Amino acid sequence: MKVAIFCANGVEECEALLVYDLLYRCELDVDLVSVADELITSSHKLSFKTNKNINDIDIKEYDCIVLPGGDPGSKNLDACLKVHEAIDYCVKENKLIAALCSAPFILVKKGLLNDNEFTCFPGCEEGKISTGEKVHQHKNIITGKGLGATIEFAGLIIKNLLGEDKQNEIYKRIQLL
Repeated sequence: MKVAIFCANGVEECEALLVYDLLYRCELDVDLVSVADELITSSHKLSFKTNKNINDIDIKEYDCIVLPGGDPGSKNLDACLKVHEAIDYCVKENKLIAALCSAPFILVKKGLLNDNEFTCFPGCEEGKISTGEKVHQHKNIITGKGLGATIEFAGLIIKNLLGEDKQNEIYKRIQLL
């Protein structure tokens, strides 16, 4: 199984890197994919390198895409045409899409989520009503409320890709259970 975590300048680094860490611990093939330069500067001015650029990947190789939040990170993801093409491909192929914190607004704007079909950081609802839950899954779309929900958010990705036993295994390994 292969996962792409899209990163743009202004990303919430803890959301992107914690999801990466937990998926990697499950032996998933995970790529941090930049939508601009290889070196990303987060919303907290932390810089880190990605291992792929969006122009160099074939989205057909991936089973899941992840859109972390952050200001202006999620806005920068929204401004990237290739991110929208990846989302459209995943919708068409019924692949897993996961958006965290402010990033679910991208899916709401695209008309993929309606009232009570998602959760997000308060104020990022784009005129829709969120569930207010820490994490929520509607069909093949997983959404998370914010940084505090990142472990459960990643756990739901793991559950969908590898099953509940693997989710519980990783929770035990990181001392969550």
